[in-house]
Amino acid sequence: MQNIIVTTVIISSLAAVGDTLSCYNCRSDRTPVCGRTLNVAEREKSNYISECDDSLFPVGCKKIITNEYNQELVVRGCNYNLSANSNLPLGCKDYMHTSVCRCVGDGCNGQGGLVSNPMIMLITATMTLLFTCSSNGH
Repeated sequence: MQNIIVTTVIISSLAAVGDTLSCYNCRSDRTPVCGRTLNVAEREKSNYISECDDSLFPVGCKKIITNEYNQELVVRGCNYNLSANSNLPLGCKDYMHTSVCRCVGDGCNGQGGLVSNPMIMLITATMTLLFTCSSNGH
C-alpha cells in the first residue's frame, strides 16, 4: 500500500515539473473591465493573464475584493508563499470590508467561481479511494 502512495506522490510531482502558474493580473481602479466579473471577450483574456514569478514561490492565484468608503476595488494576481494570505484555505473568506479568494490552477481567478487544478482533484480522488479500500481490507 505504501508503494502505491509513494508512486502517486512521485508521479504527481513530476507532472508539475516545468509548469509555470499563470493568473489573471489586474486592478479594477486601473482597468475597469477587472471588476467582480472579468468583463472581457474570450479572445482578449490573454491580455490580462501573466505567468507568476517562480522565484517567489507561487502557491496559487488570488482575487481580493475590498469595499471601503463606498468604493469597490478588485485585485487579481498571483498568490505567493511570502504574502500574508498565502496560508489561507482555498476558496473565499470575508474579513470586514474585504473578501480574499484563493485558488490553484492557471487562470482560476478569472470568471465566476474559483476552481481548482484538475490534477489536484484527480490525486485527491485517487488517494481517497486508496485509503477507503485499504481501510476496508481490500
